[in-house]
Amino acid sequence: MVIDIVESIWQALFENLAATALLISVWAHFHPRLEKRLCLSRSVLFGAWMGGTAIISIMLSVEIEPGVHMDFRNAAVSMSGLFGGPISALVTALLVFIYRVHMGGAGTVFGTAGIFATALLSAGAYHLWGDRPLTAIRVLIYAGVISVSSLLLVLSPISPISAADLHATIIPITAMSFLTEAVAGLSILKIRDYAEERDLLRAALAQSPDYHYVKDAKLGFKFVNEAVAVHNGYREPEQMIGLTDMDIADAARGNRLVTEERQLLATGIAIHNKEEQVETLGGLRWFSTSKVRLSDESGRVIGLAGVTHDITERKRLEVELTNSKDLLARAMSEMSDGLAMFDSNGHLVFCNAQYLGCFPLTAHVRVPGAHIRAILKTAIERGEFVSVPRGGEQAWIEARAAALFVNNDQDVKTADGRWLSIRTRIARDSSSLVVVTDVTALKESELSLKDLTVRLKAMAETDGLTGIANRRAFDFALQAAIRDAFSTSRPLSLILIDIDQFKAYNDENGHNAGDHCLQIFGECLKQVKTRDRDMVARYGGEEFAVILPDTDLTGAIAVGNRMRELLHQRAEPHSASERGILTASMGVTTWLTGGRIIEPVDLLDQADKALYQAKLSGRDCLKVWTDRTSEGIRTHAA
Repeated sequence: MVIDIVESIWQALFENLAATALLISVWAHFHPRLEKRLCLSRSVLFGAWMGGTAIISIMLSVEIEPGVHMDFRNAAVSMSGLFGGPISALVTALLVFIYRVHMGGAGTVFGTAGIFATALLSAGAYHLWGDRPLTAIRVLIYAGVISVSSLLLVLSPISPISAADLHATIIPITAMSFLTEAVAGLSILKIRDYAEERDLLRAALAQSPDYHYVKDAKLGFKFVNEAVAVHNGYREPEQMIGLTDMDIADAARGNRLVTEERQLLATGIAIHNKEEQVETLGGLRWFSTSKVRLSDESGRVIGLAGVTHDITERKRLEVELTNSKDLLARAMSEMSDGLAMFDSNGHLVFCNAQYLGCFPLTAHVRVPGAHIRAILKTAIERGEFVSVPRGGEQAWIEARAAALFVNNDQDVKTADGRWLSIRTRIARDSSSLVVVTDVTALKESELSLKDLTVRLKAMAETDGLTGIANRRAFDFALQAAIRDAFSTSRPLSLILIDIDQFKAYNDENGHNAGDHCLQIFGECLKQVKTRDRDMVARYGGEEFAVILPDTDLTGAIAVGNRMRELLHQRAEPHSASERGILTASMGVTTWLTGGRIIEPVDLLDQADKALYQAKLSGRDCLKVWTDRTSEGIRTHAA
């Protein structure tokens, strides 16, 4: 008898388990449509469904004693609260409570107590785990807790089950309770995860800005997202289900699309990024479409899937880019300057025809990808530049290559006599922009202007009669020589020279002869000047001056005497002179290291006083200025 009861219990419990699993599976497939059609929240709908599942479980229960039924109603109640929350658990519990009270019997109180106890436990578990995701381990732990709770309730004093029946049913009740809870929980967990993935995918397709659609083998729409519906003037995507392209496009385009898709279904050759321009309600738009054939597991063709992108903006940008390129190309071809771009590693990226024209000997190597060092090496081999130092070619290459990566302007001269202005500017990405301009005419004008400037300066500082420096140049030179003498602590000497009896010579022989006499003095002074830093000048009238930097008194006296010797050698007749020939008187002064700071006027005054003494001493002699408190003015005559 006990064996028959146990077999009946096992059979009934397996039937309960099968029914529970079936109803959960049905829920997984149909709850999205039910939610939408019944306009109920998921919690309420899930609670009602699980309540129905529990009621069916009660219907399939086994009656172990009069009015006492054994089933898996609590599995549905516990899963309702665990996955649906308190509201879902409450809905399930109320439905099951009503049905169980309606059944009546000795186990009504015990059964309804178990229903609400399970509902409370499931709601507590829902709040305990909160936002933490449910896992298989947690579901199994929960199933164990519910099974143990049910066991404790059966063993409690309020249980209407007799000791004999309890002994016979305790094992199957506990085992099947845990199994049912575990199967139901893991099934719902898997179904929920699947549903979330499906809902996420559905939402992604439905809300995607691109146009997604699926068609059956007859080319009717089976799925379209919101973008497709709105584009074709429909409020809901479902309104397009069953339609074909012939229903939504003009006849010509519809026929073309149908023919194209039939060929796709027949051949299986996918369509990739096909571009077309379509007249829409918003005007002409560009679209890019890709389509693939769909087959089931057996290989039977069941339809196609497609996605269309609106590429109008991309097409507009492409047109603008093309126009910009054309404009840039025209500008490059029309500009007079050469333009080149080098990357941060020194490789040529781009150059225009004018740039190549600036370097005819190396134009063949100035191609994209060529390195600046290779280009410069070829330029040396071809002799393109005239500024490459012999023996220093490699250093020249390195210096020029380094100059490519700094902002700089430089002028270079080519072997054919042209001048090129090369301007380099560094961009933010460390690339270099090089602009080359042929400035030959400008450079020649500049050089001519410099030459003219030098000649004008020389004319402004040269005495036109004697060809030596004039008074203006002398004043500047004397001031500079005094500064240098103080800064270097080197001696400085000055000689003032006056032609003896020049007025008488001029009155007797005329001005032309006087000018000739001055020219003779200029020629002699040029011979006396043996160093570039020395200066000979016409000080005024028949007076001349010699500035001797880094020269002491002995050296200055030697220069003065050399001048007198040259005049004696020329022996230019001068009847009014004491010697009968052209002679000169000279005054010499020297600033020595450690002397007091003097001005040009002081040095001139000293030399002039010495010259005056030379004239008083009979002329044709040289006098040296010294401090009058000591030895006075000394005489040096040849």
